[in-house]
Amino acid sequence: NYELTISGQNNYIGTKTELYTINPIDISGNNSPVTIEFKDTDLVYTGSPQQPRIIVKYGERTLTEGADYDIVGYEDNINAGTGKVVIRGKKNYIGEANNTFEIKRKNIEDEATVKITPEYSELEFVAFDVNLKPDVKINYNGMELKSTDFTTDTPSGSETDRVTGNDITLTINGIGTNYEGTRTVKYKIIPRKLTESNLKIYSDVGCQNEAAG
Repeated sequence: NYELTISGQNNYIGTKTELYTINPIDISGNNSPVTIEFKDTDLVYTGSPQQPRIIVKYGERTLTEGADYDIVGYEDNINAGTGKVVIRGKKNYIGEANNTFEIKRKNIEDEATVKITPEYSELEFVAFDVNLKPDVKINYNGMELKSTDFTTDTPSGSETDRVTGNDITLTINGIGTNYEGTRTVKYKIIPRKLTESNLKIYSDVGCQNEAAG
């Protein structure tokens, strides 16, 4: 509480004292008098929690973190989608306020950070498997993407192209919550080498002799 004292002058004498209170500003509710802006706006999924820096204003006045408010925390700030920051007023401000921000999906077309292996490969021919394709691995920011993060299309070209040693294009699509975009890798199918381990020779001599007898 504060005191206000009034002293009479001229035709008035004496003093009078009144108490008054300055209430803190409530920043909570849908009509919060404060605004929360984000310094970092181009957020892309990284696999780690993201805490975009904020600017909090009351009218034209920029509030100070630690003096006028504290950051309570960030919510839903790992996966692509909508995250939220929550602040709590202090001293001359009370209540809580929040604002949301967007985390974009990672585009796998970014060759600088999204690594796909193998980029080119040679696969030995497998009989009757006209859709033979490499087992691609995708790594981003220290993470290996799972089957729920990408798909591969049917290999390009006709069935004849895929068994004649021509280069084949395989298209990879980012999918799911955190990935988007497309990339391609190339490969070709080469003749299979015959070895003792994969070659079996059958003889029908015994059957012929039996028939002759």
